[in-house]
Amino acid sequence: VVQLPPSAQGSLALSVQPGPTALPPRGQALQMAQLEFLAPFAEPPILRVQYTEAGAAPQTLSLALPVLPLRFFVPWRLAADQYFAQWRAAGLVEKQLSFQYAGAYDAAATRHALSDLLRLAVLDGVDPVATNVCAAGALALKGAPAPPAAGCSIVLLRLEVNAAFAKAADGTSRAAARLTVRASHGAARLILALQCSCPALTLPARAHRACARRSPSLRVL
Repeated sequence: VVQLPPSAQGSLALSVQPGPTALPPRGQALQMAQLEFLAPFAEPPILRVQYTEAGAAPQTLSLALPVLPLRFFVPWRLAADQYFAQWRAAGLVEKQLSFQYAGAYDAAATRHALSDLLRLAVLDGVDPVATNVCAAGALALKGAPAPPAAGCSIVLLRLEVNAAFAKAADGTSRAAARLTVRASHGAARLILALQCSCPALTLPARAHRACARRSPSLRVL
């Protein structure tokens, strides 16, 4: 059974095929679930599997499915004037996060995290500071118009990087950054989910790739 947590009620339309009633030893079964995104949410759906082994009491296994609003992002490409006009628009909710990198700033890893894992459009040449990164995306809500139409749901991101923040004991540079997200349409919950993925931006490239493989919020199936 696939269930929606209370915070996701009304945010996802869920249709699940009936599951099997029995499986042979080492057997497998495929159960299809279709989800339609209606509104931002913070907690993923839960797959609950109840099973009974011979001579044992019934057991229940609960697994969080890797389905978060991040999976419903679509890139939104903007020119510099369009980006900052949207950034200054009224009605957006803002959230900031400051952090230090574990080592030197890795621009390629950051770009990979934003474009390939978070599915945002990285906007080259938009920020007047060359080391800063701007990105934009929209949520593919059922029945919602595409940006910039009224009623759309957008996410704007700006990463301000200080590549020479500090020196480590071995003399190598350590970077720091400030991440600002401005978003609309239930943005508080959406930004919370986005922030859960931000630690991946704070790691060196090798650790970042390992984090992406392990984290359900970053996993792309």
